Amino acid sequence: MAVTITADGRFDGPPVSAARAAMVLPPLNERVRMLVVSPHPDDESLAVGGLIQAVLDAGGTVDVLLLTDGDDNPWPQRFMERRIVIDAQGRTRWGTRRRGEVRAALARLGVEESSLHTLGWHDMDITGCLSRDAAAAVTTISAVITATAPTLMVLPALGDRHPDHGSAHVMARLAARAAAPDAHIVTYMIHGRMAAGTVAARLPLSTAIESGKRKAVLEYRTQLSLSGKRLLGMVQPEETFTLPSPPHTTLPWQPPVWVRPGLRLLVVSGQGSGSWLWRDAPLEKTRRGWILRDPRLERGGFVKLSLPLRSPWIFDHWGWAELAPPGAGSLA
Repeated sequence: MAVTITADGRFDGPPVSAARAAMVLPPLNERVRMLVVSPHPDDESLAVGGLIQAVLDAGGTVDVLLLTDGDDNPWPQRFMERRIVIDAQGRTRWGTRRRGEVRAALARLGVEESSLHTLGWHDMDITGCLSRDAAAAVTTISAVITATAPTLMVLPALGDRHPDHGSAHVMARLAARAAAPDAHIVTYMIHGRMAAGTVAARLPLSTAIESGKRKAVLEYRTQLSLSGKRLLGMVQPEETFTLPSPPHTTLPWQPPVWVRPGLRLLVVSGQGSGSWLWRDAPLEKTRRGWILRDPRLERGGFVKLSLPLRSPWIFDHWGWAELAPPGAGSLA
């Protein structure tokens, strides 16, 4: 199956050239072994439902790694179950229901149930997995990567504002560094906008593939109950993918002085993880910006800036950034 890749102009900045865009997705043929990393049930269909079908139609293989069952999704659950209080048993029940939906959606896309790898982590706790025991989380994902031996990995974008998505990117990148160093990595964005200068490409979908993607999304009745228009609006005649952005040598943020006392930095790399309040972090102010002086970043890594206050707003304001040591390139 021939797939045409063209330059994408739907982000904050001028369109990239077709030549650069063509670097994003490799040729789709029978040699492609694709692993899709999905933080929640429905991410794989919304972002990659077309590409999944295109790879299978080309004779390749597809595996899906599902990190959570989407169990912390209270408003649709309250609406559909006609209840106010959602306890631990209720979250488990909802997660079981959503895992059934992902199986049905993947069947619509042509993915066998044996190709779905579920971890059962808690929704809204992927960052927690990193901060509590990054090595264990990365090892768990490395095992799936080793078993599936992907040539192509499709991850949530690091800049996606949903905390589970950005943290999933970090885990998968660190795992791939050891388990699949030669895999081609591309990302998808669901919550947020692509940064200026992002190397992006779009995959045109045939009428049949677009229809298959729509049928997969329609299997997510729990999510369509309150967000049907938004989710079905994401079924478009094309899908957009990007390369990971180059790493930073300084922190990309300049938080106001008045908010710094409450800010927390989380660093994660192949050498472990650590966190500090801004005032306690090993930061150095330079003319180029803030430099985080931590031995865990000797080979590069990732850092997250957050304001850990309880709020109904779940999305990140600053989020994650990749950091590289002076003179070093990206981790993957």
